[in-house]
Amino acid sequence: MTRDNPKPRKVEHGLSSSRDYCLPFLNDLPTPIWRSGIDGRCDYCNRTRLDFTGRSLEEEIGEGWIRGVHPDDVERVLKEYRHAFARRELFALEYRLRRHDGEYRQIVDYGKPYQDLGGEFAGYIGECYDNTEREGILAQLRKSEAQFAQAQALAHLGSWEWDLTTHTSAWSDEHYRIMGLKPQEAPQNYDVFMSCIHPDDRDRIHEDTLRVQRERTPHHHEFRIVLPGGEIRFLQGRGSFALDETGQAVRMFGTIQDITERKRAEAALREANEKLQLLSRRLITMQEDERRGLAQKLHDEIGQTLTAVKIGLQTAQASDDLPATRRHTGDSVALVDQVLRQVREIALELRPSTLDHLGLVPALRWYFDQQRVRSGLKIDFRHLDLSPGISAEIQTACYRIAQEAMTNILRHAQAQNVVVELRELNGALEFSMKDDGVGFDFEHTKSRASLGLVGMKERALLVGGSLDVTSPPTKGTTLLARLPLTPVAE
Repeated sequence: MTRDNPKPRKVEHGLSSSRDYCLPFLNDLPTPIWRSGIDGRCDYCNRTRLDFTGRSLEEEIGEGWIRGVHPDDVERVLKEYRHAFARRELFALEYRLRRHDGEYRQIVDYGKPYQDLGGEFAGYIGECYDNTEREGILAQLRKSEAQFAQAQALAHLGSWEWDLTTHTSAWSDEHYRIMGLKPQEAPQNYDVFMSCIHPDDRDRIHEDTLRVQRERTPHHHEFRIVLPGGEIRFLQGRGSFALDETGQAVRMFGTIQDITERKRAEAALREANEKLQLLSRRLITMQEDERRGLAQKLHDEIGQTLTAVKIGLQTAQASDDLPATRRHTGDSVALVDQVLRQVREIALELRPSTLDHLGLVPALRWYFDQQRVRSGLKIDFRHLDLSPGISAEIQTACYRIAQEAMTNILRHAQAQNVVVELRELNGALEFSMKDDGVGFDFEHTKSRASLGLVGMKERALLVGGSLDVTSPPTKGTTLLARLPLTPVAE
């Protein structure tokens, strides 16, 4: 057996020792340090790392260190580590490592290849940092940002910033959504914002923007935008300034809020108030017309008849001629009968007794028969038997709607035929009238017919029902009232 050459052994020992020359300096560093050999297996951990894991060097070397990695992270960590090791690349791994007290901490592990004193690849050396607190802060920040984004979405409120020194802008996601744009598909700048504003509002908003920049005052304005699809939305904008230490404005910031629903509600309220005022004026007018008509009938018809009765009775009283007295008395009796008929007709016009005693269907039948005779209209009244439980309030509402609808037809429709239907359907009373008249644009007309529609709709709403009218020009008018069988309690 030949003897070993002592020189190579000495060189090998020297190279091996050169890997360890810095270990005494690493052992007491406050940062956890580890090292691997050219086989990728751990062969050293400093005291700080061992204190962190609470394990001995014998337990950590080789692949023992992997036992401290969270089970859900092991496969990924080994894959990334071996990939970097094979390429001898720098790497940074994030994983959870079990501390000596059993708690898993979020670790950032930086590894880099190193060479021995002979310039040969000797393995990897790495250092670890506890990143748990930073991750917690980032997680809380992400949670806060998500909550802020949700709050903006719920309030339809977007935020923006404008750096006056660099002329760069930043918009929140909700700002993009309100403007009908998508992040990354449109730049965040003033020109894009102005291009979305309604043309009729653009100059005003631009002048307002210039003014607040000059005056350095907070601003508040309302304006319209046009979404890419053409829809018009109403926005409310607010903004203010941030100043530097010299008092110069360096940044503008603010919010935009979608107030379309509020504006629509305000418009609906204004329309309702206008209709209420129209209805109130019409009710007063109707009362005066009814009083005038009643007074005229009392004076012209009943008053004249009673005057004739009085004259006949006076003549009979002054006459000694018995046949003449009987004749005058008979004429007076006939005139009294005529007065009684006239009083009955007036009472029926005010409220038919049939409605109280016999119900809605007989009352409507009597009313439409009267209208046929007076107007010559062909009225086809169709109905089914109604349940006996319909309240008097609902029956009265339906009867008054029928009266108003027929009045509108007689005055404005120029119709020849009217079809009326009354039935119960899905727990409600449905009343419809359709004529073959000229129709009208009831959304814009200010005629008496429009006021009549307001009155009918209000009457239906008062009992919890609804009323719809369709009236294409020259194609007649269809009215449909849906009333509950019992009125809705207030």
